[in-house]
Amino acid sequence: MKQLVLTTLWFSLTIAFAHAQTPSTKTPSTSDQALTSKQQSIVAISALTAKGDLPKLRNALNGGLDAGITVNEIREVLVHLYAYCGFPRSLQGINTFISVLEERKKKGIKDEVGKEAKLD
Repeated sequence: MKQLVLTTLWFSLTIAFAHAQTPSTKTPSTSDQALTSKQQSIVAISALTAKGDLPKLRNALNGGLDAGITVNEIREVLVHLYAYCGFPRSLQGINTFISVLEERKKKGIKDEVGKEAKLD
């Protein structure tokens, strides 16, 4: 279980840093190396999905959407997690995400859908 969580965290950090990579010629400072709120949310969503802690995952999903992560970005994180934490945990995460979206819609919150994932 510990190995699973560590692998998932590694995967999440890889995704978070990949999103943050932009060409730059300046030397990175300490503030450049900090994770953004979106990246922190991706890590939390991934770790809680891998752990199977659905109540905390629900809070992390709401926090991620509030931080500006799009619906499709979260969906992609949850879909990719099946390879790292197994299909049942990934599916539980997706189902939790669907219920969070339904609750937010009932409250009148319109979340940004974002770009569809595509193969290049």
